[in-house]
Amino acid sequence: MEENKNKFTGEAIDAFNMKRSAGTFYLAAIFVGYFLMNLLYVVIPQKTVASFVAQAAQQLVFVLVAVLFFYKNGGIKNGLRLNKFSPKYILYAVIAFCGLFFGVGYINVLITSLMQKIGLNVGGSITMEGVGDYISYVVSLSVFPAIGEEFLFRSLLLYALYYTAENGDDIKASLIVALAFASYHKNAAQLIYQFAYGFTLSMLFIRSGSAIPGIIMHAMNNFLILTATYFCPALNLLNIYTFIFGIIAFGFSTFLLVKGSKKGKLDLDGISIYLYIGIAACIAIGAINNLSGLL
Repeated sequence: MEENKNKFTGEAIDAFNMKRSAGTFYLAAIFVGYFLMNLLYVVIPQKTVASFVAQAAQQLVFVLVAVLFFYKNGGIKNGLRLNKFSPKYILYAVIAFCGLFFGVGYINVLITSLMQKIGLNVGGSITMEGVGDYISYVVSLSVFPAIGEEFLFRSLLLYALYYTAENGDDIKASLIVALAFASYHKNAAQLIYQFAYGFTLSMLFIRSGSAIPGIIMHAMNNFLILTATYFCPALNLLNIYTFIFGIIAFGFSTFLLVKGSKKGKLDLDGISIYLYIGIAACIAIGAINNLSGLL
């Protein structure tokens, strides 16, 4: 039995069983949340209402899973990490967002365009017919995911991969969580963007010691994309000049977040099978969705 200390409480923990438990909770959240969300989309005919209720239900599953896990392992307050942090991490989040949106976002647009040309399905666009739809989508696609996904991927999954180890490797753990986060979105067109996004959010969580900066950045990213879609649908901010600016901003924010990192241990014993199943299932569902455009 691998005995380590809980980095939050100092208490001895059985790291193997802790990771196995986290993997079980993660996998349950992915599958239950996905099927519940799609069931609600089917039974609720009105698209905006369906999106609101379905997204709320899925993210509520994520929150409840994280809360239940930490209720059993180390305490909810310590686990969710809704604690104080240095204001500089809000600045880091803003710089990272600019880098992701203008830099990696440009790559995302190019990939989407290429996939559309060869007949692949890249997902439906959001249509907002009035301010009511806009507000509904802001809540369901910005607020809910910012809380639910951060609790599941950062508070729970990153905890299992990094905080249960005596000498955890923050970069390697963040890369694994980023892969899980990117595959969860089930869209090849967004894979690079969501991977970079997930890595940034994970390092922000570790460096700040709090989930709050990541929740703010997550909500800000989704909110600004929805706002631009609603108020300025014809506006194109992505070009070679903004791309260069974005890549520089993303590189700088990544440097700020990874500097001082030390090589450590990434031990997947106890959680690997759950990660592999979750990631593989999400990739398979995403591939089916993308390939449906060719059928």
